Amino acid sequence: MNKGYYGISFPFRLGVRGGVVMSGTSALDFQHIDESIKQILNTKVGERVMEYNFGSNVSTALFEPDDLSIQTLIKYEVLKALQTFEPRIIVTDKDININSDNDHNIVYVNVNYVVKDFANESHTTNVKLGGEKNV
Repeated sequence: MNKGYYGISFPFRLGVRGGVVMSGTSALDFQHIDESIKQILNTKVGERVMEYNFGSNVSTALFEPDDLSIQTLIKYEVLKALQTFEPRIIVTDKDININSDNDHNIVYVNVNYVVKDFANESHTTNVKLGGEKNV
């Protein structure tokens, strides 16, 4: 079942012709799922009015002192959010790596995942959390 996915790009933007930029997912390109993961992890729970439970609680730990317990908490929050809001992928706690830049209050999350529709294909996406700009 190689159907892929297609939807509005994240971050939301207009194309050169004025239309909304769209992104897709295929057996060779996981752009739409990468964007979805970034959107989930960069959205605070309760931030959206219509989807109040959408997002993650990762931001609660971003400015805490960097130690093993905080990295474990961030990993747990990332895993919980992705398993809840991204049903198209398979990810476990072993697939998530946390790296910190304490000087700039930035946490880098590397997520290795498998797309369910393309079970033989694994992919890694990198998400920057905290700092001046979440992209």
